[in-house]
Amino acid sequence: MNTEEIYADTADRRKFNGLPRMDFTLEPRPLEDGTLVRPRVKFDTLEGVNQAPYLSITCDLLEQRGSRFVDVGGGAAHEALAEAFPELAPFIKWHLVSAEEPLHYIANTMYWTERAIKGTCRYDGELSERDRETAAKHAASTAIWSQLGEYIAMARANGLDWSVAGPRLEEALNLRLPALMRAFREDLEKLASMKAEEVTA
Repeated sequence: MNTEEIYADTADRRKFNGLPRMDFTLEPRPLEDGTLVRPRVKFDTLEGVNQAPYLSITCDLLEQRGSRFVDVGGGAAHEALAEAFPELAPFIKWHLVSAEEPLHYIANTMYWTERAIKGTCRYDGELSERDRETAAKHAASTAIWSQLGEYIAMARANGLDWSVAGPRLEEALNLRLPALMRAFREDLEKLASMKAEEVTA
């Protein structure tokens, strides 16, 4: 592929910062119940919106009705997607990550971590243990940082006040962002290669 052909102009090329623009679907595969999963992988901008390009990994779910298959859902049905396409599973964590950073990287991670550590919410009041565990999972997913759960558990076990835990977390998030984005770039190149291999197979 001639990389000059995938950018509309110089400003467009600058947005992508050398990252590969892509938009492709893969041939559907069945789940055990016969539902077909058709993945779509896209790294691009929204038309008419001035924003950094971002990665979207979604799918269509198709069920057989009589002699044809009909669309019954999908979107970010990542469990089904990973089951039918295990080779895509390692990349799902990057869903909605842009060329600059994960979606609302600092704000959302801080929000979910605060809920998990404090156990309270301005709108919901006291949170159940289950809600706190869910918040911790959302925080780790937002930050793409599996070890964040350990930090939350440590903060809770030691009674660490959010006024201390919050600034420490924000500093850590900023420090790890460059390495996180390098890993994203590497995986994006692998995704582009996966499509290229499929086309030439």
